[in-house]
Amino acid sequence: MGPTLSKLLLSRFTISVVGLFALAAMVAIHVYFPRQYWLIMKFMIFGPAPRPFVDWEWIPAAIRCWAEGVNVFEHIPCYEIWPHLGFNYSPLWLNLTFLQAGAAWVNATMLAVIALFC
Repeated sequence: MGPTLSKLLLSRFTISVVGLFALAAMVAIHVYFPRQYWLIMKFMIFGPAPRPFVDWEWIPAAIRCWAEGVNVFEHIPCYEIWPHLGFNYSPLWLNLTFLQAGAAWVNATMLAVIALFC
């Protein structure tokens, strides 16, 4: 006898729902309890950045430096958080010149990407 439709749907969407709840919890902690958010990030990540999704700021900065002739594989002086870190993503990212730098759209974009992933 096969699984019922409700069990199949429950098993299929459980991980996505748990992921969305975890995302909502981390957003709430970041907004309302920033100190505790920082402690959680220090526990989870060796060297947390000062704000979420900084690598989505770092990529447009690398693209801008690359366009100015800087060898971004050695260092990226255009980004103040990690100026001495070399570009360690695919070189294909450097051709996406339509990506704009700026922190204003980063959180909304990345939260949408994570929600769509879940």
